[in-house]
Amino acid sequence: MAPKKYNNSRSNSSYIAPAVALPERGPVEALVYWRDPISSGIVFGATLVVLLSFAYMSLISVVAYLAMFIQSACILLRLYKTALQTVNKTNESHPFQEYLDLDIRLPQEKAEEVSKLAVVHVNAVLVELRRLLLAEDLVDSAKFFGILWVLTYVGALFNGLYTHNYWICCSVHITQSL
Repeated sequence: MAPKKYNNSRSNSSYIAPAVALPERGPVEALVYWRDPISSGIVFGATLVVLLSFAYMSLISVVAYLAMFIQSACILLRLYKTALQTVNKTNESHPFQEYLDLDIRLPQEKAEEVSKLAVVHVNAVLVELRRLLLAEDLVDSAKFFGILWVLTYVGALFNGLYTHNYWICCSVHITQSL
């Protein structure tokens, strides 16, 4: 990689930036830093489409349409491969056989551990909400009411999807400028 030469119009000297190769840390970093622009563009474009669809449709509709799109693509690929297999008179396996053979079940011990931890946190939240909503302590309940009242105005100004879209667009812009 050749060093870049930067000219500063205010001074007569030129600064030559050293060529620094960033270490490869994983596939997520490669996407974020746009090491492969085609893959990054596909991932961030698809993310933007899903987020914009959340802005116009409900969560249930978006999930249903996304599942229908994935299922349609899989069915079309399966039919295409079956037609090729019939025309070429070959005996290929199912196009998704490697994914069908994967064991995706959760281990029983891990599920029990996670559920026990979740129950502890849910119980703590429920006890605290009961205390605040049923006015066990008037001062704490008044503070909670004030926080909820302020949150109604914050929610009216910024919905979560707008804020999420804003940060996605900022992260794409900032990583491209690095």
